[in-house]
Amino acid sequence: MEAYNRINAGLDSWIEEGKKVIYEEKHDEWESCVRALLDKKLCNDSTVLTHVQALDVAINVMFKLMTEPFLDVASEFERKSYPINVIEFVRNIVLRFGYSGPEFFEVTAYRVITPDEMQQVQSIRSYNQELRKLRLVNAREKN
Repeated sequence: MEAYNRINAGLDSWIEEGKKVIYEEKHDEWESCVRALLDKKLCNDSTVLTHVQALDVAINVMFKLMTEPFLDVASEFERKSYPINVIEFVRNIVLRFGYSGPEFFEVTAYRVITPDEMQQVQSIRSYNQELRKLRLVNAREKN
């Protein structure tokens, strides 16, 4: 019940907190992701806690990835005893949205990464590199 109460009270806060730790170009996708994960029509008593916990952990990981080496963040994440479905959600959320998401995803793999997953990792890595370059260009133009 507490998880449902958090959704009612804090949907917008998850969205805003996430926007602080992801590229601006991904804000709309982030909002859609959060709303889908916490959609009351899709969450039930057996999934709501997983979705809430996964969002909390993913946002925390993404904040840390902004200031700490991804290997340190990954090691800390792996030391925690999260349920496997939370681990999967977090790894995929961080992959998609985190600044070092592809690296985090690869280093926290507890099974062989499938060819489809590797293709997605490479695609996101390339996109993130484009966004980094764009930020550098924009920063130079402002100076």
